[in-house]
Amino acid sequence: MWDLDGSSQNETQTKSPLSQNTSIPFIADDNKQENETYHTYGLRICGRVTGSIPALTPYLRKIYNNEKQQQYQDKATQERLRHQLQQEINEVECDISRKETQKSGLNVRLDDIEDKIADTQKDLNQAKAQDGEVNKMARVKLVIGSLILALLTIYLFIFYSSTFYSAFLYQPDPDSHLSVGNAMLNARAYSEAAQMGFGSLVFIITAPIIFLGLGYSLHYFMIQKGNIKWFKICALLFVTLTFDCILAYKIGEVIYNIWASQQWESQPPFTMGMAIRDINFWSVIFCGFIVYLIWGIVFDMIMTAYEDLRSNKHQINQLNLQLDGYKVQKNQIKQDIVSIDGEINSLLSQKNGLNHRLNNSVLVDYTRIRNALSDFFAGWVNMMSGLGHSTQAQDEARRIYENTITQLFV
Repeated sequence: MWDLDGSSQNETQTKSPLSQNTSIPFIADDNKQENETYHTYGLRICGRVTGSIPALTPYLRKIYNNEKQQQYQDKATQERLRHQLQQEINEVECDISRKETQKSGLNVRLDDIEDKIADTQKDLNQAKAQDGEVNKMARVKLVIGSLILALLTIYLFIFYSSTFYSAFLYQPDPDSHLSVGNAMLNARAYSEAAQMGFGSLVFIITAPIIFLGLGYSLHYFMIQKGNIKWFKICALLFVTLTFDCILAYKIGEVIYNIWASQQWESQPPFTMGMAIRDINFWSVIFCGFIVYLIWGIVFDMIMTAYEDLRSNKHQINQLNLQLDGYKVQKNQIKQDIVSIDGEINSLLSQKNGLNHRLNNSVLVDYTRIRNALSDFFAGWVNMMSGLGHSTQAQDEARRIYENTITQLFV
């Protein structure tokens, strides 16, 4: 908006416009009149010289020097410019203070991250030193988990053998009575299946292995990397739940058919809507599916404990991942500090330049001078058009104006 007036700046420009181009003398009464706008001034002078293109540059220089001299002598203008300059300095100082505060906060975060890196590295070194020793906590987890897993496996064998027998092999008599408890935990399932044949016995013995295999698959997907594993886990759980729903529906249908056959009136066939409203349906699902989930979780815990029994591999991997994350954060904070340092240096350079201008003896509002020259030239071109000058002549005048402006505001 404004600048200093250095003692050497545009030194050649402060000479009389006539000395710049002696071949173009000024006309009489060519000074800007009081209360006359620069646009009107441009119209008047252009009309006096009949749009002479060579006369344009000397008048532009004259306006430049006159405006500059007026600002030199105007104490109010000098005071206003110094006040604006001081405001800009204050704003830059506030920006520097904010940047310094941000940098201090980043330095605090950097120290905190470095402390975490040091602590994690210490834990990692200790874990590596203990690698190969018997992990007592892992042993406790392995023993307790194995006991729970064995009991759950027995339960799942009895449950799914009984439910598969009740759903697919059981042939009720007219006077039979089958409760949901007998259907889920039938002590005679193996013996009665054996009486039906070897295939039936193998069927109900191997049926629980399906769910144990699904539980093992759950563990296998859990140890995989990548987000795709969650899709696999959800698909696996959906398949298992669907399987349990089929078993629950079949058992509910068998129980309902036995009850319906013992009624005097005919009963409607068993439907899915009836199954959803039947507590027996949900009992089979929860007693099977929930236990299956628990079995899969406990199996995963046992496998993890087994890996840690004589090795801290799992712990070492976790610490390495944690250490890598801290290092990424540290590098990012360092980059932010370097960026803020660059902004602070730029602001300090800007402040030094503003202070240098403030300490100068005189100040100049070059924006005001540019506006004056622009208004003068606008009037000049309007008059050229009124005088009938060609478009080429007006373009030439515009080129001279732009070249002169470039020279004056170097």
